[in-house]
Amino acid sequence: MVIVRKRKEAVIENPVGAIFREVNLIEYKSPEDYLSVEDFHKVVGAYARLYSVLSHVEITDMTVSFVTGAHPQKLLDYLRDVLRYGIQERWPGIYYVSGDILPVQIIENRRLTGEDDIWLRDLTGDLNGERLGKLLEQRRRMPADAPFS
Repeated sequence: MVIVRKRKEAVIENPVGAIFREVNLIEYKSPEDYLSVEDFHKVVGAYARLYSVLSHVEITDMTVSFVTGAHPQKLLDYLRDVLRYGIQERWPGIYYVSGDILPVQIIENRRLTGEDDIWLRDLTGDLNGERLGKLLEQRRRMPADAPFS
């Protein structure tokens, strides 16, 4: 789990960061793992709410993002059919989940297509020299005052 804080005045136009609020919890599943119903409940139902209380952050100022390499069909079916949450694929590989008190997105990193998404797309365990070069080049171009801390 990674916690990313965004400055309130920052505007993020990248599809992955478009839903970000002040505090953003990101749960990354390794390429060998899958995103389960239990993972969803653990992060959204427990970690996010506990962090909100202990850090004195309004739950409505938070988001949760899950990053997975495998398509989470069982979880998407559960969210839609059992919890009656809305599921919308906003961009290739980025699913918005609506119905809870805080915004949730599920990112299928192997399906990401944008140049701004290479940081997540290349967390797949099969990074080659060419893609590593692109990552390093993009890092060199990043401004020192990026909207994250």
